[in-house]
Amino acid sequence: MPTVLFVGGGSLGHIAPSVAVAHALRERFPDLRFRFIVSTRPEDRTFVEQAGYDVQAFSAPRRSWGFPWKFWMALRAARHLLRQERPALIFSKGGFVSVPLCLAAKRLGIPIILH
Repeated sequence: MPTVLFVGGGSLGHIAPSVAVAHALRERFPDLRFRFIVSTRPEDRTFVEQAGYDVQAFSAPRRSWGFPWKFWMALRAARHLLRQERPALIFSKGGFVSVPLCLAAKRLGIPIILH
């Protein structure tokens, strides 16, 4: 079953539209699997779970003195996650969580829809 991976987070402004897109896609393509990768904020995870979708928190850095090292680690974690999930497509709503995931997806040849 093909998987669509929704990535983004840091605010519900990134997540709520993604959930709406997932609902519309689920109606049209019931055989697709939908999975969300969101920030570590509890509100992000709770919102997606209440909508009825699989969700995983992903730790991505914001700008700080340790940003280069933390970003490199997030990029490695993103590559590992994508190899494990093997999504057919990534729908990115933006936010700091989506950057390492989209860069890793590009390198792995996974199509990305940037909204």
